[in-house]
Amino acid sequence: MIVDDDPLMRETTERVLARAHYDVVQAGSVAEARVLWEQHRPEVALVDLELGGEPGSVLLNEAWVRSFDTAIVILTGSDNVDLAEASFEDGASGYVVKPFTPNELLMQVSSALRRRRLERAYVGQVFELQRKVVESTVGISELKLRLESVTLGSSLEDERIIGHLSSAVCLRDDDTGRHIERVSITAAALADWCGFVSDPAPAIRLAAAMHDVGNIGIPDWVLLKPGRLSPDERTIIERHCELGHALLSGSTSPVLQLAASVALNHHERWDGNGYPNRRSGKDIPLEARITSVADVFDALTRDRVYRAALQVETAVEVMVRDRGGLFDPQVLDLFFDHLDAVLDLTESLPDPAVPRATRIVVAGDEPLLVDGLLRLMNRRGEIRVLGSGRTISESLDAVRSLRPDVLLADYRMPDGETAALIRTVLVDQPETKVIVLVDVAATDDAVRCVSAGCSGVVVKTATVDAVASAIRRVHDGEVVIAPELLALVVSGLRRRDRRVGDDITRRELELLGHLAHGLSLADIARTMSISMNTARNHSQRVIEKLGAHSKLEAVVIATREGLNMAPR
Repeated sequence: MIVDDDPLMRETTERVLARAHYDVVQAGSVAEARVLWEQHRPEVALVDLELGGEPGSVLLNEAWVRSFDTAIVILTGSDNVDLAEASFEDGASGYVVKPFTPNELLMQVSSALRRRRLERAYVGQVFELQRKVVESTVGISELKLRLESVTLGSSLEDERIIGHLSSAVCLRDDDTGRHIERVSITAAALADWCGFVSDPAPAIRLAAAMHDVGNIGIPDWVLLKPGRLSPDERTIIERHCELGHALLSGSTSPVLQLAASVALNHHERWDGNGYPNRRSGKDIPLEARITSVADVFDALTRDRVYRAALQVETAVEVMVRDRGGLFDPQVLDLFFDHLDAVLDLTESLPDPAVPRATRIVVAGDEPLLVDGLLRLMNRRGEIRVLGSGRTISESLDAVRSLRPDVLLADYRMPDGETAALIRTVLVDQPETKVIVLVDVAATDDAVRCVSAGCSGVVVKTATVDAVASAIRRVHDGEVVIAPELLALVVSGLRRRDRRVGDDITRRELELLGHLAHGLSLADIARTMSISMNTARNHSQRVIEKLGAHSKLEAVVIATREGLNMAPR
């Protein structure tokens, strides 16, 4: 599908694509594109950003784009790098600057199709994993059976069910506290004020408590990510509505039927821009509109790891700005009319006071390692994983923004030495302690990390209990080195103490000599017949071994220490 308000451009583009055996439909506006999509379900849409009326960029938020049914390739007369990056961040699969050659266009379309296939396969794998997690979650089947047999008006049984459900949902994220209970009580009161009658009477309270039950199928690395979600991650987390609905639907229980509706629809918006089905207005079930108001208000007015609670007045201002956007205006007005009563209802349900957990960030590019630590550490209660970084750059951003007590880092990072990460963290964030996870055979790396100032070295084969113990001890001010590494690390440190430069290799000395003669890294790479990456790694390692902060300082130290830097 070509979406462009210039008929000549549409015709020219269609001729190029038709010659390559693509079936093409043309749209002159965003509105026409939506109609054509319903009729033809195109695999790729070429979209001009500068359309008259609605801009082409709004199509990036369409459900058929975000679910990877259609890949978007941006057509624009601007070669602005920031605009291109923003488009890719919002989910575009390609970017073509006008005027373009036929080959440029065809390559972008082919690339977009390939990316779409890969993304669909990836998300499909994640959805299958989610389904298996939901099906295997202990206690959920029992919960459904108990709800099937709930006795009308049995308040004691209702309370037991809520307790079981809260445990199942909070198992995924212990930051919720008593959020579920407060939302359920608030929603029940608001339903009563709206004149919403359910059968049995406690049904709306139980249904609202189940609004986020689908979160049990969301991977920890998405559910617990503190930063901005990527388009792929956003697609995954939005699946919790459909997962919850699938889990709760198909029952004869009035409670479960209502809960399934809440789970599916509580993120729909009054203006039609919500998910998963972009329902709008009164097409959204009233129980979901009620739960949305109760859920958002409680989330805004309670402490979270990533932000402090808002004052009630501030939360009200925030929600008023979304009146008619996210919220049903009448339901929101009724909620504010009874706000004092809401505060009275929830006053006796504060989040329990718990000892402050040790806050950590995990750094490493091994998905199983990072995901496993996120999952296991957060279950322990006394340790809270705030976020993670797959590279040195991402890890530094996480440390600077989240200010953790401990950084738990893999000894190998894809974009540089972990020792360099340690030194930067200790300068930028001196209150953050660093623990390094190493392979047993990586003694030299462990020595470099200890020399850089890390507070702990733990082997990757250590149990979660051992890692947790190391985190607590390091947080308390101890230095922890795994027993199996202790002798080797101490021996390595002694060798380093004998003489500056003892551990520098012949090739590294040769590189130093070239640096002393003023050669650039590119020139050095050519002279030594090595790649730029190898030259850069040699240079960084020499700087670390000499305790320098720059290539120039490394040359000065080497000269002062009398190292033989004569190039071969």
